[in-house]
Amino acid sequence: MLATKWLVPLSLVVVTWVGMTAASAADPMNDSAKALRDTPLGRLITGDIGRLMTLRSDANVTDEQRQKVRAVLTSHKAEIGNVAKDLVAKRRALREATRSETRDEAAIRKAGEDLGRSIGNAAVLGSKVRGELKPVFTDKQIELFKKFVGDHDASVDRWLSDAF
Repeated sequence: MLATKWLVPLSLVVVTWVGMTAASAADPMNDSAKALRDTPLGRLITGDIGRLMTLRSDANVTDEQRQKVRAVLTSHKAEIGNVAKDLVAKRRALREATRSETRDEAAIRKAGEDLGRSIGNAAVLGSKVRGELKPVFTDKQIELFKKFVGDHDASVDRWLSDAF
């Protein structure tokens, strides 16, 4: 849950920035927000932003819950930082392997496997932290979080269907 809770918003920010940059570069004379909104990627991004805003409002997280979440995350700050740094390093290594002038399939596969291992490590940590966070939230809030993830997955499926 924690991995989803943090990775999804971060991914949305990155995808939004890339999408807006691409939309404005493609046709600088158009309103980039309108141009982006009228694409499958734009609908994915704007839909997720809307769902996040709705989730934030509907979940109604209390100040006490925020403090408990902050305490749990702070207690794992070093672990989270180490996992994040490892993910970034492994992702960059994969990028460099794929961009190499000499195409080395073995090096690309090794870098991909290393990244996969790092993603697995992040998922294990996320599961551990999620277990500590679950008691902080009510059953209704947990259902809202699950619904958000399901709606996001459905949105990605629609985007894949529309775009490809």
